[in-house]
Amino acid sequence: MRRELKFRTFEDVRNELSRLGPGPVETTGLWSYHQILTHCAMGFENSMKGLKREMSWWKKHVSGPLLFQGMVIKGSIPVGIKGNPQTTFSERIEGDVKTALARLLQVMADFEKFDGNLSIHPRVGKLSKKNWIRFHALHLANHLGYTKQKD
Repeated sequence: MRRELKFRTFEDVRNELSRLGPGPVETTGLWSYHQILTHCAMGFENSMKGLKREMSWWKKHVSGPLLFQGMVIKGSIPVGIKGNPQTTFSERIEGDVKTALARLLQVMADFEKFDGNLSIHPRVGKLSKKNWIRFHALHLANHLGYTKQKD
């Protein structure tokens, strides 16, 4: 069963990651803990790469910003939104959790220090750094909701 986590800040995220630690952690979805950590790290990396993404005017300026505002108000990402195929896994793969956790924590710190141009989000459009922080916190709450410490 998925836990309903609510993160507003990276400190909230770090507290949960610290609580889970390197494991053992079990997941309730298809992905392993390693894959969840890796996927979230790639999300941070992609937001800093300055990737250009083709989006319709409607999506970039109307539906995307409305979707983002709804997520902020609700405090969560709607279930069922398809992710980037480049960072989405179609099968479960176990991996080195300690390395994946270290990568995620490092890329979060890198993001906090980053002062370059941020990418346009493919679903919600252009985000300020403050709103990217909110998005990443929501994204991590969504995915870490599928984890729990093994009994």
